[in-house]
Amino acid sequence: MAQFISTIETHGASTTFNPPTSLEITALCTALETTIVHESPEILKQAIIDLLNQQNPEILYKMGIIHYDGLYGVPKDHAKAMPYYELAAEKNHIVALNSLAGLHADMSDVTGLPEHRNKAITFYTTAANQGSMDAVFNLGCIYAKTDQKKAIALWQQAVESRHSESIICLIDYYWINKKFTLCYPLLCIASNELKDAYSQCLLAKSLLEGLGVNKNKKNEERAIQLLIPLTKIGHTKSIIVTAATNLGQIYVLKQDFENGKKFHTIAAQIEKNGLSTQALKKMNKIENYLENEAKQKQEKQKLHTKLLGERKTDGKKCSHCNEFGYLATLMIGCKCKKTWVCSEACKKIFKPKHAIACRKNTKRQQQKDRKHTRLTNIKMKNTKRQQQKDKQ
Repeated sequence: MAQFISTIETHGASTTFNPPTSLEITALCTALETTIVHESPEILKQAIIDLLNQQNPEILYKMGIIHYDGLYGVPKDHAKAMPYYELAAEKNHIVALNSLAGLHADMSDVTGLPEHRNKAITFYTTAANQGSMDAVFNLGCIYAKTDQKKAIALWQQAVESRHSESIICLIDYYWINKKFTLCYPLLCIASNELKDAYSQCLLAKSLLEGLGVNKNKKNEERAIQLLIPLTKIGHTKSIIVTAATNLGQIYVLKQDFENGKKFHTIAAQIEKNGLSTQALKKMNKIENYLENEAKQKQEKQKLHTKLLGERKTDGKKCSHCNEFGYLATLMIGCKCKKTWVCSEACKKIFKPKHAIACRKNTKRQQQKDRKHTRLTNIKMKNTKRQQQKDKQ
């Protein structure tokens, strides 16, 4: 502790504050009335005054908060909060150390003076040495501007204690820099243990695209399981839109248009001009096209039935429309004897497409016929020769 005090000019005897006013005492009583056992407001007030005189670190820290945030009628004043934080920090109050370091870090950002940055580092270091992972994380944030390796090392140290802010910070850093192998295990921790919705979205994306996954194995089903809960009430609009849009795209690729439309609709209701709205417009166009095509097919079918009669329910199928032939007419066979069509209309469409295959099949059939004829002639000659030998 001696080394710590010697590095801070504001500690020790030089740190003073005026005796608390009645307003400050009243504010403290309001803040602590549920945490200090008391029989009457007068007893509580006297107990708080005694604790202040004893320079109790928790009471000093609470007084600093009241001034810093302007609570219970006390005007907001960061300058008045400072000495209370300093005295509490002198007594190794970890939260006060972090708050005091935060004040100096803010002043460093505003003024650019290195002395405030150095004091912030000193306070955070002291809190970190006492086991504060918040201090380790904040130290990493300070060093991130000048020494990224040191910042990452500090965040990794906090990650080992499952410090949520450090995990999320490293996830962002690794994802932006496309270090997916390092990012994936952190996404698993943030999603499974911390239940962080944003990390859950990124983990689903990693599983869909095989980013950083062991042996690049994609897992679409697991990704869907992660995304579906995020589309329900209780999450931020951006999370719901991201999850629903991704699910809509997944189901459309799987040709499950009902579920695809369902999730795209959820996203489109929140984000009127987003990707899901565009996807829904395309799906509606496709649906209209398919409906018109189905209607045209039905009309053609009705016309064919009216002209040619009812179709058979068994037998040969048309090589073009893959339907059974008509009861009133015979199937039309191709010269290659391998295909049949049900009507002249099908023949006109099918014949040009089938022409090359038909010629090939015809050639093969002709070759087979010639070969069969040659073999038959050879057999007949052999038979005649044998008969002549038998006569002799």
